[in-house]
Amino acid sequence: MSEPDTPANDAQPAPNVFIVAPCLLVDDVVASAEHYRDKLGFTVGPYAREVKDGPPYFAMVGREGHWVQLKRAPSGHSPSNRAHVADAWDVYVFVHDLAALESEFRERGARILRGPEDMIHRMRELEVADRDGYVVIFGQPIHKSHEEKAAAEATGSAPDA
Repeated sequence: MSEPDTPANDAQPAPNVFIVAPCLLVDDVVASAEHYRDKLGFTVGPYAREVKDGPPYFAMVGREGHWVQLKRAPSGHSPSNRAHVADAWDVYVFVHDLAALESEFRERGARILRGPEDMIHRMRELEVADRDGYVVIFGQPIHKSHEEKAAAEATGSAPDA
């Protein structure tokens, strides 16, 4: 059974790029990092400071080998793409078990904006907001049912996952 055509399924002979780490501008690096840890199950890497005992200006939060960078920004900035386009998001995370993540996020008290919802582009999506207003979508590929595959084969349509 083949996977749907998504960036997560692009086969590369010898991958060179092994991680993408978006950088989100936040007003409080510690509070934002703790939000990702407490609400979304990320770990917090070391904080970077400009002076030894000063407030952190940067941190990385990670989960299962994937990272988000958090960088302090001036207050009053409009961080999220959602501030500019009503249905935009800031980070899209491809996952294998969306139901498990939804359950975990609800238990942790994450702010769920939408979903899980089956989308026309064959992804089941769960949309969450972080403390800074960034929108993070967790998406799982939807595979065709046996009935859909049989109907596609009967009509001569190209079967896909």
